[in-house]
Amino acid sequence: MKGLISILIGLCLVITTKAQSQDTTELNFSLLRQNDQLSVERDAPRFYPGMKSIGIGKSNLSFGGSYRGQYEVFQNEDFQEKPGENGWWLQRVLMHSKFETKGGLHLFLEMGYSDVFGKPNLAPVDKNELYVNQGFVQYTLKQWSVRAGRDNVKLGTGRLVDPREGPNVRRSFDQVSITRFQGVYEIQGFYSIPVMPNAGVLDDDALHGEEAFWGLYTSRQRNTKGFAFDFYYLGLDYKSNQYNRGVDRETRHSLGVRLDRAAHGINFDNEFLYQFGSFGDESISAWTLSFHLWRNIRKFRTGLKSEVISGDNGRGSLNTFNAIYPRGAYFGRVARFGPSNLIDIHPYVQFRHGRFYAEMDYDHFWRYSTNDGIYDPALNLLLPGDSDARNIAGQFGMVTNYTINQHLSIELEANYIMVQDYIRESVKDARNVFHSVFTLEARF
Repeated sequence: MKGLISILIGLCLVITTKAQSQDTTELNFSLLRQNDQLSVERDAPRFYPGMKSIGIGKSNLSFGGSYRGQYEVFQNEDFQEKPGENGWWLQRVLMHSKFETKGGLHLFLEMGYSDVFGKPNLAPVDKNELYVNQGFVQYTLKQWSVRAGRDNVKLGTGRLVDPREGPNVRRSFDQVSITRFQGVYEIQGFYSIPVMPNAGVLDDDALHGEEAFWGLYTSRQRNTKGFAFDFYYLGLDYKSNQYNRGVDRETRHSLGVRLDRAAHGINFDNEFLYQFGSFGDESISAWTLSFHLWRNIRKFRTGLKSEVISGDNGRGSLNTFNAIYPRGAYFGRVARFGPSNLIDIHPYVQFRHGRFYAEMDYDHFWRYSTNDGIYDPALNLLLPGDSDARNIAGQFGMVTNYTINQHLSIELEANYIMVQDYIRESVKDARNVFHSVFTLEARF
């Protein structure tokens, strides 16, 4: 398997380098590769565009893929000093094929390989030797589209439902969805079961009875005259889920609204979400309010993010907010804190010049409720609510990215977490955390 992966990596790098030397193919790669846009000039070399557009009668077949390699370093990963190895190499290969007919039939298959070398304690999102990342059939007729199969899903900005691009293994759902398009409006209804990844070959747990996820999502895309608007209902059912107050069955319903607009040179993207349902014999009442304001000044963007995310008050109904299926790197690739029981203030500055991009930010975290603990991005209880302190930590971050060409990019991200009262009281001999990750990505 590793020999085959090395060949694929080499092939990926050769194709991307040679294809760039012939400036005849315009590509727009998407996070979800089924949405790629490709324009091929008539005099383009056959070895690359030939695999992106293979005519079969009135239909089209294409192939593509990506390689991502990352070297990650952690110091004091769990706020404690750990002897031994603190750096490791992660790599991921995704290879896909897409078949489209003029009649509206669309078939998509994407296989994945994710591995890690040198990491002592593996998480489920670190390693999966061979898996079906996506595999679905879609039929589109006029303003309607029906899709069934395995899918990576992103709703809105990805605050709540995201493919989880940060970790080494993406999040997949086995689902059925129906979508209606009407101008700038889109309405999608779906029912899905998340795929549980395993480390072996084609051994992921699918169509199990542990979780179910469904919803109705309405969105209006921003255009030159207006604003972006999302209104949605999302439902969850967990056979067993754990919070600071205990473990029980959870059925949770979420109603949310998001508004994204530019006015007088200031852009804002704000979202409010309320959750209700049951946790065992108890009711659920939780919410979050998210603000994001920014302004573009030439090559710079300055912005401010802030979120208030409810935590459990320890009385009556469960008040801990469930972030549903958010991106793994919700507050940076260091991914120590998840969006539950938090208040945060997050100013940042971005700079973009040509192919170079840089960002610096600072994020400060407090507990919303002192009766609840704090959670990681997967909603696992990270530290219990055994302290009266609210001040959790301050996190400095830096990201630099250079796009070598339309196929190749490199990125360096670093984060430094300075622990405050709550972590000092909850962790013996608590230490500050340093994290960095270097990424090389090739796509074709």
